[in-house]
Amino acid sequence: MVFAPRIDDPRSGRFSRCSTDIFTINGPCTNPIICYLYLYRSGNDGWIPIDVTISGHAMPATFFYNVPIPGDTWFGYNRCLRANSSSLAVK
Repeated sequence: MVFAPRIDDPRSGRFSRCSTDIFTINGPCTNPIICYLYLYRSGNDGWIPIDVTISGHAMPATFFYNVPIPGDTWFGYNRCLRANSSSLAVK
């Protein structure tokens, strides 16, 4: 698990409407398959990310949101069970 606190900076224009924001986040080794992603929003700006792509691994992972992120709670997707099931079916 990689946790990146406070990647926002209101003065930078990050997370503004119609923007593409790219971050380099380092963390411990992760599995080659990224199967879950949770976002946390604090504030009342009504943030609606379209998608989030994680690259730098063997297989980039894209998570589609396009819904308002609820405030003060973690929100996201866990596709790990599905990823594990499909990898078991291939073997």
